Amino acid sequence: PSRAGGGVSLVELAKSKEGSKALQRDLAGATPAKLQAALDELRPALPELCFDTFGNYLVSGLLALPQAQPAVAAAISGRVVELASHAQGSRAFQAAIGTLPAPMVAALVAELEGHVVDVAAHTNGSWSVCAAHRATHAAFIPAELAAAVSRLAREQDGSRAVQRVLAEGSSRGADVSALLDGLITLGGPQLGALADDQFGNYAVQNALRAAPPSCLAALLGLLLPRLPQLASSKSGSNAAEAVVGLLPAEKLQEARRLLLGDGLGATPLATHRFGRHVVAALQRREKALSAQ
Repeated sequence: PSRAGGGVSLVELAKSKEGSKALQRDLAGATPAKLQAALDELRPALPELCFDTFGNYLVSGLLALPQAQPAVAAAISGRVVELASHAQGSRAFQAAIGTLPAPMVAALVAELEGHVVDVAAHTNGSWSVCAAHRATHAAFIPAELAAAVSRLAREQDGSRAVQRVLAEGSSRGADVSALLDGLITLGGPQLGALADDQFGNYAVQNALRAAPPSCLAALLGLLLPRLPQLASSKSGSNAAEAVVGLLPAEKLQEARRLLLGDGLGATPLATHRFGRHVVAALQRREKALSAQ
């Protein structure tokens, strides 16, 4: 297709709900020559369409057509930081880095360098940062998050980025050591405060899961003395359960002392509405290690 009835341009069509859908259908089945003609008409407007309510769906749809991929990559190139945080543009960016060949993806993601913290602090941007790291495991992403992890991990959107980047370390072997080091560098009081935060506790839990032995020992060492305080709050108790669930055998006695005192009689945490779950997690850990 090159022109709709009444002389409506393909660009105008792409900006309407039904027109965008129709174009996606038509271009998916077009011959190479017809597809190229359509791309020639659309190419100057593709950057604009990335930001458009309905046009972004056409841009994403074009990515399924190898012939169209260079044009889409060119439209996104140089605009990644703005697209990544935009409600519609982020869809086009995320679709591109999930579809394009690896060299193109690496070039686009590289545009985020120096901007990760600002982008991750916004809802759409945080998802874009997650997608960019998932697609490339680019080392600068965890490194830049680490520089602002104390703030980002306390925010809903920033915490999402921190959590999912860490999860790439535990599930797919990404090198997230810079982010883990950033958390360790916070020290006990700040890390404990993060573990007690409504969003930060999830970041801490993901860090514990992603940490290799040396980092895990450091994280546990910073958090263990804060078990009583963490076990007493809704958010903190989630992190406390994760801590006791990973403790080595030689640390269990200290954890028991911190949570239950000298063992003579009941302690407040044993019956506390949050603390009792941490105590139960400790008992499960003790049982699991004793069975080994």
